[in-house]
Amino acid sequence: KVDWVFGGHEHMYQRFKPVRFGGINSGGQAWGKVAAKYGRGGADGVGYMLAPAAGHYPPSSKLLTSSSHERSLLAYPGSGQINNDKISPWVGFVMMDIKGKSLTIRAHALGGATRDLVSYTKP
Repeated sequence: KVDWVFGGHEHMYQRFKPVRFGGINSGGQAWGKVAAKYGRGGADGVGYMLAPAAGHYPPSSKLLTSSSHERSLLAYPGSGQINNDKISPWVGFVMMDIKGKSLTIRAHALGGATRDLVSYTKP
């Protein structure tokens, strides 16, 4: 039972909506479905984040195709940041503030522009 999973070395920042186990598909693979919120409650799901947004690899990074089920699980980049199954690359960093049971995640481009912001408080 986890609240968040952090991964890295993808050269692009991605954050998923809260995801719950959705069963086994016809191909025998586990798949996720969007939950009501992040957390451990009966209707809650795990947060997944890939970081950092480091480098331009490749110049326009390929994303999950719009026809894949997993694409609907993305919270960032959202529809406004996606163009033809690719996202514009940006170099930046991620900051996480933990205060008691609260976690705030901020993704910034170099120069300080906030690209993504999410807060979570553990029940």
